[in-house]
Amino acid sequence: MARLRIDLDQFKAEVKADLCWQCGKPLCLYACPVPGAMTIDEATGARLIVAEKCTGCGECAKACPFNREGGVIRLNAARGIYVKCDLCGGKPACAETCPVNAIQIVALKGA
Repeated sequence: MARLRIDLDQFKAEVKADLCWQCGKPLCLYACPVPGAMTIDEATGARLIVAEKCTGCGECAKACPFNREGGVIRLNAARGIYVKCDLCGGKPACAETCPVNAIQIVALKGA
């Protein structure tokens, strides 16, 4: 299950990407009511959903200001938990495989 969503509107020639910004002040993490169900990976800085502790309540998805139409944090219905980008353990597959280098991992100022 991919953790980003690319929308292509061929009629308007627009491309939109929904992906986790790994916010400096992650509202998703603060909104989670289950202790330890969301954490910050010390090595990568990724904001993680811990699958074994997630109850599927969706508070993280509701809190994310970038979760346009559920494209950043979404329910994995088969597992009954929410999922989001975990930076693939520090080697994001989306950035490594993008043929035009449109997806890059960069440090934001003040983040």
